[in-house]
Amino acid sequence: VTANSAIGSGEQKVEIGHTATDISYGDVNSDGKINAVDALEVLKATVGKVKLTEEQFIKADTDGNGKINAVDALYILKKTVNKIDKFPVEK
Repeated sequence: VTANSAIGSGEQKVEIGHTATDISYGDVNSDGKINAVDALEVLKATVGKVKLTEEQFIKADTDGNGKINAVDALYILKKTVNKIDKFPVEK
């Protein structure tokens, strides 16, 4: 597993293998809910305020591109208000 992050870079990156069936995408804090708190964790990680664990990173990568950024937070918010049924990584 390789993880890279930089304060102010706007994204965090990790290279890891996983399958969509094993992961609760969007539930970054593992409280059983997908909500704005999860989106906030993603945003804080992108600016270097928090460091995500490997599991959190995978859950936060809602578009499946191996990076987390504001787009992932936006997908979490869209799912929260039922604008999307699934995250792009789940399709």
